[in-house]
Amino acid sequence: MSTNGASRTAALNLYRSILRAHANHLPPNMRGLGDTYVKNEFRLHKATTNTEQLAQFYTEWQKYLDHLQSTARARETVKSGVLDDGSNNASNVGGGMDSPGVVVTSTEAAVGGNKGTQGQTVFAFGTDMPKEVQLSEEQLVQLRKLREEAQKAK
Repeated sequence: MSTNGASRTAALNLYRSILRAHANHLPPNMRGLGDTYVKNEFRLHKATTNTEQLAQFYTEWQKYLDHLQSTARARETVKSGVLDDGSNNASNVGGGMDSPGVVVTSTEAAVGGNKGTQGQTVFAFGTDMPKEVQLSEEQLVQLRKLREEAQKAK
């Protein structure tokens, strides 16, 4: 990572935020695997000086953090009863007497969950990779190792 003090501080803040989000939102088996992966990735990119590569690296990790936090918020929102459980009943989100809020027809529409087998909205961590993404041989090897570790955790 860059020797620039501001960039280093931003990278460290992002790294800490991701680990904190893991601690607060992931189940223990996912947390261990996620923490190890994040630590390895940041360690591997520590000496990188290519600003374009670093910008992409930080952008993707910020997207991951945003996704993790939004999924956790959605789970908590449904758990607390603020939003419905995914049925087709309308819900009033964030409204009060002066502010009617936003009416949504399902939790899925409000926060991007997926329908489960019982019709309830399921908020899973992670997303599928787009089909057009081309991975290098090194990335494929790393992905296989990650899959094996995830299988062991089950």
